[in-house]
Amino acid sequence: MIDLVEKLQKQSYETRVKILWTTAIVIGIILCSLWIFGFKSNIKNLDATNIIKTTASGTQTQFTNTTFATMERIEVLTNSLKLYFNFNNTTDDILNISKLPDITLNIDGQQINPTQIIDRQGQIFVQKILSHTQNFGILIFPSTNAKSGTLTFNQMYFEQNPSDIFAQKLELDLNKLKTANNLRN
Repeated sequence: MIDLVEKLQKQSYETRVKILWTTAIVIGIILCSLWIFGFKSNIKNLDATNIIKTTASGTQTQFTNTTFATMERIEVLTNSLKLYFNFNNTTDDILNISKLPDITLNIDGQQINPTQIIDRQGQIFVQKILSHTQNFGILIFPSTNAKSGTLTFNQMYFEQNPSDIFAQKLELDLNKLKTANNLRN
């Protein structure tokens, strides 16, 4: 090994640089190919059913007895149904509310997801309700002629305990909600 180093030291600068770059490229190719083959074998050894089981939480969603969301009124338009709601967080923790795909309206045996969730100013509704605050919003659904339904806010949790996921169901009488309330809470 010492003789090899001495031979390299006696070479010209250009030759030493060429040997250095050639060695670095060969070692890089070897390391990349080892990484790719190892990655391929890891992918082949994955069991898709176990991935699905581990990503889906083992905890079953519980329905809460505490009322966080309340429905104020509805507005039926020709192409949409607007549900005016509010979230009231009376706890000392931050409430993470449902994302758009986790909100469902069951009407006549059909499950409908909202197309939008906005605040009363037309902006995107907040995802976190701070402690001791109330936020007002609008859920926009496709138009329907139903008289009643069930609105479910699923996948809600508190900031300090994110593993305890819960849901809230609201039974809606759409005919009663068509009359506008003059006062909020």
